[in-house]
Amino acid sequence: MTTRSTVLLIGAGSFTFLLLWLGYVGTRGAFAANFFMFSIAFGLLYGLITRIKLNERQLIQWLLFGMAIRIAFLLAIPQLSDDYFRFIWDGKLMLSGINPYQFTPEEILPTLVEKDFLYFQKLFDQLNSPNYFSVYPPTNQLFFVLSSWVGGNSILLSVVTLRLLLIGFEAGVLILLWKIANLIQIDRKQILLYALNPLVILELTGNLHFEGVMLFFLLLAFYTYLINKRRAGMWFGVAVAIKLTPLILMPILIRYIRRNQLPVFILFSGITIFVLFIPLGGMLPNYVESIQLYYGKFEFNAGIYYLVRTISMWWIPYNPIEYISPILTGTVGIFIIWITWKKPLPTIFANVVLTYLVYLLLHTVVHPWYLIIPLGISILTPYRIFVVWSFVVFLSYQSYTTLENSESTILLFLQYGIISVAGYFDYLKLKLSK
Repeated sequence: MTTRSTVLLIGAGSFTFLLLWLGYVGTRGAFAANFFMFSIAFGLLYGLITRIKLNERQLIQWLLFGMAIRIAFLLAIPQLSDDYFRFIWDGKLMLSGINPYQFTPEEILPTLVEKDFLYFQKLFDQLNSPNYFSVYPPTNQLFFVLSSWVGGNSILLSVVTLRLLLIGFEAGVLILLWKIANLIQIDRKQILLYALNPLVILELTGNLHFEGVMLFFLLLAFYTYLINKRRAGMWFGVAVAIKLTPLILMPILIRYIRRNQLPVFILFSGITIFVLFIPLGGMLPNYVESIQLYYGKFEFNAGIYYLVRTISMWWIPYNPIEYISPILTGTVGIFIIWITWKKPLPTIFANVVLTYLVYLLLHTVVHPWYLIIPLGISILTPYRIFVVWSFVVFLSYQSYTTLENSESTILLFLQYGIISVAGYFDYLKLKLSK
């Protein structure tokens, strides 16, 4: 075995050990150990990307290695997020014939049938939002129902079912990134920045978040459009039905889609969204209420919002999030329209990345998994701000080490300071490309 092969084998083994430790052993409270392991894993990824030349066969092997790590997570109970309890709760409710948008968990728990009450109580005790209606669109509920049906009254079996589904979509994301990279003629080695990104593996496969499913359908919409198929609008509609955030991309899509194809795109996406949201029925007001509460009440790991809030509280004696949040949302909309029509970047993918960047910088909540959509799209551009952010965002997990989930001002400054530097270097790339 050559020295190079030995180094690669040791690196791959160390990378696998670090991620599996985080997936199976690491807990929210062990921030220092978790961040240490996460940082080393990121360093190994950086070394692979920057120091090693790969031919096509070797690149495929590393992509398969990334999928193998995901499969190795199969029996892990999520350690860094408790959202999966709500997924299983919603699915179990649906199997019991109860609409998860009709009652909050707090309202419905006392009425549940005796044979399943203990299992529902076990789930309820772990819910992080027991007094809110479900905030997950109907399309997500299909996954929840399937996992609860297969899992029965076993949390582990439900988790394994969800994980297998998400791993399948992750494989689809890698295939689509490969196909799109071929179409737009970029270095396919960049795909490893997603395939082996520790944050992607931990948050999607480990913590069971659905950004990977949404990214799959968003990439499928882009790929379908690039090969001149009319189904692009339908796949975009499905992406919206997984999570609503792709709607912020509509100005970009209207700007870039050919005029003769735009009506068909809008028609297909509109019909798809309408059909997939039909199950909400008369429960739409409850769903909207949860969305509004989320955008007008919660705050976590924010950037510009925290700065505006701090300045506002110099003369307002209470937290003004109720007023600041809609103002910042409106600002995002105005900026997206302006940058799309007046100062567009060279490619549609670059504009998507910039749109998500502005959206997240002005958002009141920036959970680590929110970065995965723009990170995946950024692989198709020369810009690396979201790769850098996918590393430093892990600093936000420090807040879970305190009883009050209080955030460290120093770590927030450090995170957003590094992001600002990365953004500056991307800006220089943009200037040089003109």
